[in-house]
Amino acid sequence: MVQLKIPEKLYVRLYAGMGDFYKRYFCHPTWQCLEDLKNKHPNISIHALLVSQTIPALELIDNHPYIDKIIRPMIHLREFKNEDITKYVGNHRLLTQPMANNFEQNIPPIYLSKEDEDFLQKITSQHKKFICLHPFAGDKHGMNTRTPLLVNEYIPIIDSLVNKGYSVMLMGKTWERIHLGSKGTYIIKESAPPNRPGLVNLINKTNVRTGAELIRRSNGFVGTASSMMCAAWSMGGIRTTIITARRWQKPLVEMPWTQDKIANPNHQMIYLDNNRSPQKLKEIANVTAKWF
Repeated sequence: MVQLKIPEKLYVRLYAGMGDFYKRYFCHPTWQCLEDLKNKHPNISIHALLVSQTIPALELIDNHPYIDKIIRPMIHLREFKNEDITKYVGNHRLLTQPMANNFEQNIPPIYLSKEDEDFLQKITSQHKKFICLHPFAGDKHGMNTRTPLLVNEYIPIIDSLVNKGYSVMLMGKTWERIHLGSKGTYIIKESAPPNRPGLVNLINKTNVRTGAELIRRSNGFVGTASSMMCAAWSMGGIRTTIITARRWQKPLVEMPWTQDKIANPNHQMIYLDNNRSPQKLKEIANVTAKWF
């Protein structure tokens, strides 16, 4: 291994949507090496540059013990790309993969606050066997989008999992997204189906950290090709069922990051065409319950 001189001032980055944050945070060597780097060079200053149109994503590393400063420009990524980056990072240099390769690399944990820990402890102490459900994505419901099923259409899936002995943790929230051009923000609302036995409604109760950690501690994940899928796939070892429109099959199969994940025997993909009949929903529910 080539030993590179490590600058005294470095920065790491997370760009784009929440799913992209999870993928880079868990999987990229520059984030995987931070514990070893900081332990061996405690005097090195490490800043983190976070740019996302998805405002809740910006809280992912709030409690990271090896980051000395978090920088959040609060503008859309497309706008940020026209900026002079030194305006934000000054004389800190990007931590590159060749630099990271000088250090031990491990999938990092989610660093939780005391409030995060208390929330998770309460949930997991009450529900020993559970599946996480996130039936949302950043785009609207539609036959060609990542969210082909309305939240109420997940009721047969919820009931089938509950009948198999699981609690179902429904995650989602009302959140803000930055307009392109940073012309303010707009609100996206995610809501729950009617209450039913075995469904734990966590809408507006989790954040970017506790949502991912809940999935890590779960018996599996059901959701769309969205942010929380990226968390489940990036942490590894989590059994998942992903339900999305047929239109997304080709992109998911061809994208470098998702190719290997789709081939992983832990992950079941269900691509939907126009059929959303009660019989079809029952079939999806049976297939999903059998998977777990």
